[in-house]
Amino acid sequence: MKRNYSLIPSMIGSSSSGFIWSFQNPYQLFYFDNNHPLIISKQICNDTSFCLWYNSPLWTFNDSQSTKFAFMGEINKWTFISRQRFTHLYNNYHNTQMTITIQGSANELVQILVYHSKFKSIIQISCHFYKQKLQTQIIINSTNVICL
Repeated sequence: MKRNYSLIPSMIGSSSSGFIWSFQNPYQLFYFDNNHPLIISKQICNDTSFCLWYNSPLWTFNDSQSTKFAFMGEINKWTFISRQRFTHLYNNYHNTQMTITIQGSANELVQILVYHSKFKSIIQISCHFYKQKLQTQIIINSTNVICL
């Protein structure tokens, strides 16, 4: 890179605000909207380094606290959220729960990251797949993030 860059969501085809994080540190989230751009430094991202960034929209539940969450996906993968792994996302009728269907292989352990405003942090959950159970669900609501 010859110079620093500043990116906002519309520059990458997004119209929603959310979080952005780097592959090197998925536990350090930055708010990302038109007023909070991603600044890419030529000192950090250059010919001798590797920079990869991800973003996720911030979802708001229809509950008394307007609980927010960002589904970040599978940690330590080039593609944190892929169609092969996460086959369905379903928000219930009342917008109080998100259900995400996950595909896996026998005896696979998948580590998933979700930011949740109730806990004001990133939650890491583990989904374990067995020979007879190669599909499971993550349930996110105003009080929990669980893998069934």
